[in-house]
Amino acid sequence: MINGCWSRLERVSGHIRHIYRTGLSCKVDHLDCAMYANDVQKFRTVLHDALPWRLDLSIHLDLFPMDLSLGIFKDTLGITELRLFISFDEFYGLNDPLVDAEVAQDNLREVVAPLQLTALEVELDWKGATSNHDPEHRSLTALNSFRFRDFARQIMAVQSSLHSFALSITGTAAAKWEIDRSSPNYPLLVMCDMQHSEQVLIA
Repeated sequence: MINGCWSRLERVSGHIRHIYRTGLSCKVDHLDCAMYANDVQKFRTVLHDALPWRLDLSIHLDLFPMDLSLGIFKDTLGITELRLFISFDEFYGLNDPLVDAEVAQDNLREVVAPLQLTALEVELDWKGATSNHDPEHRSLTALNSFRFRDFARQIMAVQSSLHSFALSITGTAAAKWEIDRSSPNYPLLVMCDMQHSEQVLIA
């Protein structure tokens, strides 16, 4: 503690609005916070001051991917481990499930592109997954259209230091990959789950 203020904290958790109001001004190793779509500026301010290397971020959106801020991590330094949990009320798109899923994947890739991560975990949670039983609901069909392996390759294209990546979608599927970089010119994407394991050459 210097002049009555902490110079460094191991972990800070809470809603970003509460953290912002505390006037946090020291470095934080692990930031665990929740926010809404309109809290982006407060989040970026806290992130700039705290400079965490590990971030657990829960975002609630009315509409996904439409309400997701693509520049949320713009000019962000130091984060190497990110767990991104996105809950949303509805999947908003163009009513073409395949196109909608591609747009969501592109947006998620753009969101994390400014970071230099070694570990990334993304979880998508549609709030209607447990209460809606319509197999043709547009949110469900869009989420079911996610191409997990293609998305992993896309993430790898913007994250050259990544060693592990996990993606889960509530009520549909989950997968985890480890990236084998023992041969720099031929990195392997190794899927690990409960059922099987596979190795895929990263293009």
